[in-house]
Amino acid sequence: MTPNHMSAPRFFNPAQCPLCGAPNRCLLGSAVAFKGQCWCAQEEIPDELLARVPENFRNRACVCRACVQKFRREKELALARLPQATRRAPEPAGDGPSGRNL
Repeated sequence: MTPNHMSAPRFFNPAQCPLCGAPNRCLLGSAVAFKGQCWCAQEEIPDELLARVPENFRNRACVCRACVQKFRREKELALARLPQATRRAPEPAGDGPSGRNL
């Protein structure tokens, strides 16, 4: 079972999310004759999330939109919980290496 997800499917089905088993609604893996643009082609799926997909399902079935959104929310919450001092400070403006215009 994968962490933070419902039960992952045990058998391959390109219409199911390999993480939670819900329908992934991917047009590219569907039997529909006209595939058109799919939501997953417009979305940038984080590599860290893709690494959670069991190896035998990688590049064979799309992760569902709900899992992508859940992953992003978890990352945002984790970042919000970090103490301010450990967050990466924005880079100073300027062209020089010290952040000053030279």
